[in-house]
Amino acid sequence: MKIPLLKSLVLGVCVCGCLCAQPLTLPAIFSDNLVLQSGKDTPVFGWAAPGASVQVHFVAGKTDLNASALADKDGKWLARLPELPVGLVGELIVKSGKDTRTFSNALIGEVWLCGGQSNMFWVMGAPVMTEQMKQTARDEAAAAQGKIRMFRVKRVGADTPQSNVEGEVGYWEVITPANVARCSAVAWNFAERILRESTRPVGLISASWGGTTVEAWMSKESLDSTQAGATVHRRHEAALENWEEKFARYEAELKTFEATYQTPKERLANKAKAPRPVYTPSSPAAPKRLYNAMIHPLEPYGLAGMIWFQGESNEPYPRVYGELVTAMLNSYRERFGRMFAFYYVELANLSSPQTNSKPCSPCR
Repeated sequence: MKIPLLKSLVLGVCVCGCLCAQPLTLPAIFSDNLVLQSGKDTPVFGWAAPGASVQVHFVAGKTDLNASALADKDGKWLARLPELPVGLVGELIVKSGKDTRTFSNALIGEVWLCGGQSNMFWVMGAPVMTEQMKQTARDEAAAAQGKIRMFRVKRVGADTPQSNVEGEVGYWEVITPANVARCSAVAWNFAERILRESTRPVGLISASWGGTTVEAWMSKESLDSTQAGATVHRRHEAALENWEEKFARYEAELKTFEATYQTPKERLANKAKAPRPVYTPSSPAAPKRLYNAMIHPLEPYGLAGMIWFQGESNEPYPRVYGELVTAMLNSYRERFGRMFAFYYVELANLSSPQTNSKPCSPCR
């Protein structure tokens, strides 16, 4: 009887020691060159030892804007900074006990979440962009003088909500003539106009994926709250019938395609289209998966608003699209803790409305 009791005591001490030793950590969205939302109550958040005190400072010269927080029983903490003036450049310094995390060249401006499918994902350096377009973007990036920055969320999905986000490069990037080609074209033109017309610096959080549905970007709770939710789940289950067999055929066809057309230029010149991906349990279009991995970990990062370019993948069921987008937006506003602005692109008709009106017309 004494031995099991001793083992329990040792286990309890080990668990307690692990919790108490939890280091000060912030999500990947906090890095050097980050953009923080201007105004008051801008959140800074992360993990520390349960019950630990956390101090957050934004330091720019003699200016020290600060806030504090206590980590909860799970080690989570959230501090809200006081009024942050637009254009301020400094360091974000986070301390807890002996731990310190410092993020340099931090900028105060407008932060915009850029979501949707391929039309939002399409970058300035895409093959379809003319050289004149690319050069214009490079000239604009030079003129921006580091006041437009981007965090590109890695394209991954998950079955359950994740606690940390993955970045394509893992950190905020200052947009320059050398890397503007990797920025979403829609997001770049949006940010460049804001900076040019208002002089307000802009941070772009790019979270988009071609061919995805709106339900992929929704939390389970927001999808289930809609009248269309049950139907969406049934469609998902029906689409998974015999998916293993279909996936094997797809892989064989893709291998042949890639051997025939080895470069993007060859595919463009021959107007060759790759085989359409097969719907699988891990499909990026599956309900909630992209929200879980690409949006949930960002919450509640301070935002000025969101721009949205999506809808083509929901063409077959346009009459419920409005309900789904509304539920998604309401959920984001609640979870990010701010009634932020929302701009969306009205889908264009791809053929003559007199002869072949696209199904997405009701979405408009």
